[in-house]
Amino acid sequence: MKSGVELLETEDPAVERLSRQLGLAVETLRSQREQFKLGWAELLIANRLAQKTGMSFEDVVREVRDGKGWGLIAREHQVNLAVLVSELTAAWHTTGRLTD
Repeated sequence: MKSGVELLETEDPAVERLSRQLGLAVETLRSQREQFKLGWAELLIANRLAQKTGMSFEDVVREVRDGKGWGLIAREHQVNLAVLVSELTAAWHTTGRLTD
């Protein structure tokens, strides 16, 4: 099992890439992950949906926790979920897969 320091070193390049893609500070992403108990992929999707729909990040997460799927949220706001998924795939292929 990896130590906390080893995990941070492993995730840093990918988190930095996500930070650049989303225009959010690395610290913001780590805080969201800790506060909302989301994986990195969920963070990317929730933040992208918030950016593209005008919803707050918190409202997107609330809808998911209330039972709506990512696809339904995206469709309700005319957002192409496939584009969001391809962004995630590109980020992970570039920097290596993150462990949720």
